[in-house]
Amino acid sequence: MRFFCPKCWAEFEEERDRCPKCGFEFRDLSYEDKLILALKHPILEFKINAIRTLGMIGSKRAVRVFERMVEEETVPIILEIVEALARIGGDESRKLLERLTRHRSKLVAKRAREKLI
Repeated sequence: MRFFCPKCWAEFEEERDRCPKCGFEFRDLSYEDKLILALKHPILEFKINAIRTLGMIGSKRAVRVFERMVEEETVPIILEIVEALARIGGDESRKLLERLTRHRSKLVAKRAREKLI
């Protein structure tokens, strides 16, 4: 089995509490913390899975990270964020969805409007 450091994404073959490359200690990270770190993963599928899972677990902490991500991410990633925000709910999610109704991508804006209904 392959393992990845949630900070530098170095690969290693055995489970560890500390990254052999950068020294990052991840033993005490919560599942939510690991998912939030995975939002920076270079592999698109990992990032998408992290967004979906954060939505499913209702991570309010992820909303602030999503807020930064929508400024620099591609449309497919932002669409996943819209879906996650709808699942998370709450005032912060709603505010970000409202902001995304004015996104330059018509598809993102439309999807955000649909989630606000």
